[in-house]
Amino acid sequence: STLHDVASVSLDCVPHHRLESHIRKIQAALASGTCVVLGLNTRPTATKRSFWSKATIFTAIPFLPRRSPHAHAQKQRTTTPLFGSVHTVLRCLTSGRMPLTIEVVRNVSQEYADFLHHCVGLLEGDAKFRAAFVQKWGREAWIEERLTTSWEAGLVDAGLLESWVIVVSKPA
Repeated sequence: STLHDVASVSLDCVPHHRLESHIRKIQAALASGTCVVLGLNTRPTATKRSFWSKATIFTAIPFLPRRSPHAHAQKQRTTTPLFGSVHTVLRCLTSGRMPLTIEVVRNVSQEYADFLHHCVGLLEGDAKFRAAFVQKWGREAWIEERLTTSWEAGLVDAGLLESWVIVVSKPA
């Protein structure tokens, strides 16, 4: 199978208090011999900052509920990146009644930051893209998307947020 045939799940869209049960559902639903790609953003694991530090509070901004209809039309991101960790997710994936095999764990922060910067470039610098976005979602949604995407890119650039890809499989 090709990468396009593989299912992918953003764990950022799973509320933190439901993360373990969601992973258990993935374990149960995944067919033997197949894999799934999981995406996850987290605060850096090496950081021992208090949740109430200024850096951590700034990290929360892209994950706050949004007002625009554009944000509501997509899967809502949650505060899981603020409270979750890649180590906790890996431990959960490899435990339980149907543990999965970790195939790949990769920090893709630089690629993610590049993607976010590209999106900001489209929102700000591509007149056709911007006009289509504003026509479909409104000016307020465009401002909100541009701000939160720029902010998140800055967090990744500053090392306050990491982006991870985890590929897991169910043994045949």
